[in-house]
Amino acid sequence: MLAEGAETATTRAIQSILPLYRGQLSPVDPPRFAHPAEAQLAQVFSFYGIRWAYEPTTFALEWHPDGDPSEMFTPDFYLPDHRLYIELTTMRQRLVTRKNRKVRLLTQVYPNARIKLVYRRDFLRLVETFRRAIASPAEAGIDAILWSEDEIRCRINAMASEIADVCAELSDAPVLVALGGGAVRWQRELRAALVLRGISPEIDHLRLARARRPQGFAHVRICRPLRAVVRDRPIILLTDVVSTGMSLRYVQDWLTRRSVTVVHTCALLDRVSARLVDVRIDSAAFTAPHELLAGYGLSLQPAHAHQPFIGVVRSLQTDAPVMAAREPLLQ
Repeated sequence: MLAEGAETATTRAIQSILPLYRGQLSPVDPPRFAHPAEAQLAQVFSFYGIRWAYEPTTFALEWHPDGDPSEMFTPDFYLPDHRLYIELTTMRQRLVTRKNRKVRLLTQVYPNARIKLVYRRDFLRLVETFRRAIASPAEAGIDAILWSEDEIRCRINAMASEIADVCAELSDAPVLVALGGGAVRWQRELRAALVLRGISPEIDHLRLARARRPQGFAHVRICRPLRAVVRDRPIILLTDVVSTGMSLRYVQDWLTRRSVTVVHTCALLDRVSARLVDVRIDSAAFTAPHELLAGYGLSLQPAHAHQPFIGVVRSLQTDAPVMAAREPLLQ
């Protein structure tokens, strides 16, 4: 018998990681999703190369006096590389109270379990953003200007000063890399601001594209790799809009696998409240609302890309079904 107060490895043990999900233990049949929205979100994860498991873990939240669970909760997805559970609720907002309670209980009982609840309104907003992105210029006019040309120039100058301080500590000159066509304009103007501060970085571009495997599944790939010699060189990565973080995280991991040192990541627009996966952003010009934005080189609405400002694209009046879109919805 242990002496009173004595500790063993067993008594001190805590759960450092969660149990393996089913897909790691043995092959499983394709999951049968409870709702079409879950299937679409799974397609988005697969598109960005994010490993996921559907309903892998059921958590006991409360127990009867005899020790049997009295309340259980099974989150929709687990992302093992991010150690993150995702619960997608497409219920009406007034019916989400019980689910919020379960999420709170889960984090209290299992403090090392990270979980994010994606609400119906957030999902519908993403769908609406996708619809407006593919709308014609006549349908998707700009309703309001959020940031003027002068405000954008002021923020770019401030970011140039931050980057100049970072560059002062580097032994090699960095490469200024724009991710996608939407970052080209502000890459050009940021470089001009850096030149005024005595820094003349080389510029390069990365572009993402959709590809399909023989089985028909879509996935993201780099369609325009870097042309500059960047191995073991510092780069400053620029992107236009960060929402869920999946595109940027994919690119950051791609660069890491190629021994590229990203010393600073800059976003023109950061939609923080839409984040799904962890991603590092060192500086952002503006915190973006959920609305679709256009102007200043942004690529989702090319007809407005020439505008010197950033504005909100008009909402569409449409009766199209929510799940009609088959392409990934999340940036």
